[in-house]
Amino acid sequence: MKNRIPAIAAALLCCISCIEANYQIGGNLIPENQKYKIVSGQRVPLSVKSVAIDSLSGYSTNWITVGSVQDDDLGITSRSSIVYLMPISDTMDLGTNPVVKRLHVSMATDSISVNDESQRNILQNINVYGLKETIDPKYTYDCNADLSDKVDWTRRVSTTTPVINGKDSLSFDFTKDYAAQFLTLTQEDLKDEKLYKKKIKGFYLCTDNPSGESGRINMFQLQLGFDREYYFISGNYAVLNINSTYNGEKKDTSFLFYLSTNKIADLDSVLANSVAGSLPQNALNLTKQDKSRTAALQADKTRLCVEGGGGLKPQISAKELKHQVIDLIKKNGHDPEKVTITKASLTFCYDAPDEKYEGLALFPAMLSPTVRLHGVDTTAGVSVKKVLYDGISDSSSESENQGDINYSLQQYAPDITYHLQELINNMDLPRCRYVS
Repeated sequence: MKNRIPAIAAALLCCISCIEANYQIGGNLIPENQKYKIVSGQRVPLSVKSVAIDSLSGYSTNWITVGSVQDDDLGITSRSSIVYLMPISDTMDLGTNPVVKRLHVSMATDSISVNDESQRNILQNINVYGLKETIDPKYTYDCNADLSDKVDWTRRVSTTTPVINGKDSLSFDFTKDYAAQFLTLTQEDLKDEKLYKKKIKGFYLCTDNPSGESGRINMFQLQLGFDREYYFISGNYAVLNINSTYNGEKKDTSFLFYLSTNKIADLDSVLANSVAGSLPQNALNLTKQDKSRTAALQADKTRLCVEGGGGLKPQISAKELKHQVIDLIKKNGHDPEKVTITKASLTFCYDAPDEKYEGLALFPAMLSPTVRLHGVDTTAGVSVKKVLYDGISDSSSESENQGDINYSLQQYAPDITYHLQELINNMDLPRCRYVS
């Protein structure tokens, strides 16, 4: 048997050596108008400017973001959040003559952002204020919206001012006055979100602005912790403890609430069928930038400023991009209507900020382009202008560059192949622009 193996191998190699690949065979049978001419890619210079983004939704299904940082270039950047306590059950038996014992809320820390590592564990006060008015998610969604008139700045609704160090959870008790509003709920209120919010005001979370170049932005978990196997609530919720009379006997009882600005219609069904971390909860996270620095940053031609949240973003005109590419195609003697784009990217290069690369920690992890479209919503019988931000890169594609930072090449290069093809093929696209 050992002697046969070399003979088989030799015969196999012999057969392989006789195969010749000829890719020209049959080429003369393909019509000329069905053949593709492969042209190597070329770079097209584009003008980029910083613009203050608007109408970007501040609603998050995962995080409650609170904090403030100060930077020599950008000034003060802050984050605040609005959230409600929504009942987990659609029935609440409050008994007779209920008395609040305690209303406590807790949310686990998720991640933090700092300009300087020395600020990672500084102590920060979290201010908790009650709302004066109900927030309607349909009309109040802009992360840059000034909602200061909806906050009751005279009324802190936490018994003490919570202090966090960047590692621990955010946990505090509400005042008895704030908790007492829950004792006025009826079964009708629990079934109707509008009625519920008329009685139960949300609360506003923020921090004090830092002095000097310091500060930290904190992200807390919003999603209700839930163990589907044993069916119990495990985290990121509030609990109301009361003492009331049931059938003539004084008893203590508790009611649970989740964190959100909207009411989940059928929570039991959602909990039974949803994957952990995907419940339809949301919080309104608001951003605020130092507008006194905006004009100077936009006028700076030596660098491109990119801020988080609703701050400055790089903008490229879709119209300019389209005409630049069409002119290049014509310059090379081709018809734009017959061209197929196989690869196109927006390339943003950067220089290392310092020899130790420590400054790269402040660079965005991703610059993923979106197209900004205008529209009108008439579903409520009233025309409301809407702005839609639609992603360009295909997030479902593992091979397509989403715009992640490339430390080796010192660049961001998000893929825009499909969208560029659409721009060339359609001459009358709605007004749009790229933002990251």
